[in-house]
Amino acid sequence: MTIRIKLAAVLAAVAATTTLGTLAAPANAASPVKAAAGHHSYNPQAPLGSFDNPVIIGGNQGKAVLTPAQRTAMDQMKIALADEAKNRKEDTRLNVSPQAATDHNCVIGVYWSQCDSAGWGWWTLATTLDKNHHEWATQQGYSANHNFDTYMDRSYDGGSTWDGILSTVVNTSAWGDSIYDGPGNWVRACIYNMDDHLVACDAWH
Repeated sequence: MTIRIKLAAVLAAVAATTTLGTLAAPANAASPVKAAAGHHSYNPQAPLGSFDNPVIIGGNQGKAVLTPAQRTAMDQMKIALADEAKNRKEDTRLNVSPQAATDHNCVIGVYWSQCDSAGWGWWTLATTLDKNHHEWATQQGYSANHNFDTYMDRSYDGGSTWDGILSTVVNTSAWGDSIYDGPGNWVRACIYNMDDHLVACDAWH
């Protein structure tokens, strides 16, 4: 609860400038993704854009499943950033200016962020640090002309399997609940186009 409160406080200013409103459907409308919640296994034979084979944005379809080397490198990066953050008084290292999404600093006021878009919507994965300097992730997204969900997937094996449809937000650009994203955990943010039944995600972090 404390971490969730801290995350809400850190993102409050961000939400004030990035919340774009809602579609006509209420935010608590029944969502088709709820039926797909639970444990998933990557299936490259499934239709591209499905829950078991989502589109990975940015030409990263080959990173739908991380190799052992990629998993090791990402864990080392998380540990190195956490060690760096321990020398700071604040729990969160704030970005001071927006940069290209490839620089992972597309949102001001969070520790790490990645922004992606498809032709019908956009979404963001952002993290903050807890008192132990481990990352907690949340997501946000928006589509102007489609009913949509944003949510996160979390994997413990780099994407071969994952717990899906976590922190669901329906038809609003509000930030979702936070989930742990420290070493040994890989998280990605996704958006589901409920009208066209398409899933798009960013690469694992």
